[in-house]
Order: sequence, then structure tokens, then C-alpha cells
Amino acid sequence: MGDFAVNLTAEEALRLDGACRPDVQAIVDRAKTALQLRSSGLSEKEGAMVATILTVAKEKGRLTYDRSPITRCPCCGRHDGYHTYSRAGRYHRKGQPNYSAPKTFMGFDLNRGFVTVQHHISVGYCTDCRGRVEAVLLPLLADERVDCPDHWAAAPHRFRRFDNKTCTACGWEGHEGQMRPRRTLMGDGTYPGGCPNCPAENAPLSRAVIVSRDGFTLVERQAPKAPTPGDQSASAESDASVVEREGSRDRQNPSPPTQQEGEL
Repeated sequence: MGDFAVNLTAEEALRLDGACRPDVQAIVDRAKTALQLRSSGLSEKEGAMVATILTVAKEKGRLTYDRSPITRCPCCGRHDGYHTYSRAGRYHRKGQPNYSAPKTFMGFDLNRGFVTVQHHISVGYCTDCRGRVEAVLLPLLADERVDCPDHWAAAPHRFRRFDNKTCTACGWEGHEGQMRPRRTLMGDGTYPGGCPNCPAENAPLSRAVIVSRDGFTLVERQAPKAPTPGDQSASAESDASVVEREGSRDRQNPSPPTQQEGEL
């Protein structure tokens, strides 16, 4: 028997709760979350977007936060239309909408992948609904195991996500956060490319020895250690670096001799 596709409201989707396939149940769970968020002052579409973002965070363990010009907001439905022709032409008149030049506005892509479509996002919101959505979304993300980018300052930063890896040379299994760093081909940084259990490495422009496997690992970030009152090593090291910088600056730009030095 074939599958059927139908559009349901959140209330209609609840009738399938517990009586459907696992993939359909995941959609029903999103509908339940969207209905629960109505009491937070969000519209039905905004609540559905928050539920979708939480689902992506659980499934992928990571959210992006990339600014992108978009033509339509998937959260609130904003659409500013099209620019108009500034002059008449063979197939159009002056002032008519130019459907090849849609108006864009700023959006935030929370599920940016390797392949993107220009001026389109599927998971995210625009500047108009950003404040309403993040006021509800951020407290919910604080309870999730998810890796948020550092430039998203308002988001929680408790976990780091790493892809699972395995070494075909020695059989080691772990995640890329445990791998040895290797210098990039241009020499401008490093990347996780060495097996921590054997000398095998993923060299640039060569066949990979350490390959990806299914799943990912979330590692809790360690908070920076606060200096104790009796520990003066950090302050001493800081003072030493300041003295070294000042000494190098003085060597590069020596000060003119004083009057007393000239008399001597």
C-alpha cells in the first residue's frame, strides 16, 4: 500500500499521537511542542519553528547562526515582494514588478548545510520575529545537549560536537576531538588529522586513513579555571609578558638621551 501526503494543523496531527510510524510520530511531537508554546505569546508558525529548531538540535547536536539575505521568512512568513522596473521594455512597463529581482532582508540560518540555496533558509527566522522567537527558544536550548556557535553570544555554550571517527590502520574508534592536530596545506592553521593511537594521518590531497563513522559525540566544555588568591603564577607570567613587550618596544624605538646623560 502506498504512502499518502496531506497537510494537517497541529490539532489534527494530535489525533495520530501513538498510532503512527516513528517518522510520523516525530512530526506529531513537533506539533505538540508548537501547541504548548502558544501560551508563550508565539503564533502557530513561530511555535512550529521553535519546535523544528529543537528537533534539529536533538538530531544533529549542532545549530548554526549564519546571517543570510532571504526573500521569505520561514518563521513569520514575511515577504517584501519584488523590485519594480525603472524603465519600460519590450515585455514590461515601467513600475511593474520585476519577478527576477525579489526584495531581500536579513535572516538567520540555524541549520546551514554544505549545499545552500541563494536567498532561502528552511530553519531560522528574520529580524522581525527574532526577538520573540529567541526569548522562548534560548531558555529551552539551555536544557538541551547542543553545540551552538561562539558568535551566537546569547546561546548556551556548554557542549562541543565532534564527528565520530575510526582508524583503518589500527582500528581505533573515537571522535575528531581526540585526534592529533596536523598543519594545513597552506600552513595557516591546523585540523584534526592524526590518529591518537598510531602514526597514521590524513595527509592533504591523499586517501583518508581515518574515516568517519555514524553518529557524533558531545563533549562538555570545561569552564576556565579561576585563579586562587595564593596563586601568583598567572599574574607573574602576565607581568613578565608586559615587561617583555615593553622591552622590545624600547629596543625598536630607543628614547633620546636625557640632559644628564648628555653631560656625562
